Amino acid sequence: MKKIILMTLALCTLALTSFADSGIVMGGAGTGSIPKFVGLTTLAYDGNDMGTYALAAARCVTDTGDSKARVCTNEDMGKLVESGETFGSATDEVWVNGFAPGYTAFANDCNAWSSVAVGYYARYFKLADKVSNLSGCAMSKKYACCK
Repeated sequence: MKKIILMTLALCTLALTSFADSGIVMGGAGTGSIPKFVGLTTLAYDGNDMGTYALAAARCVTDTGDSKARVCTNEDMGKLVESGETFGSATDEVWVNGFAPGYTAFANDCNAWSSVAVGYYARYFKLADKVSNLSGCAMSKKYACCK
């Protein structure tokens, strides 16, 4: 039993190390800290226009001109609203990374921003109402960008 637990811990450590090296930000700005909203992508995209999380983050870098920009997470948006962020008076509906589904449907960021298939969903945020929602992936929206 002890060997199984140690092997499991070793595999989890390897997986977390590999994931950490991938550059994907899961928890937004981190526990307790408030992210910075840096803007929106210039154009709107449907659920498969980006193809990967990394390409969506790169679009934020390009469109905001900030080398540390990335797609905001749902958690980021909540922290920003709690801190009084006005989102520069933008009123768009914007895609945000949610990562884990948190629901029984395929609410997994349009299969990591690679699908518009019926039955896949992603989180988006209504900047005017400061409300998080779920949408089918065939909709086109800009991405919210944070750092």
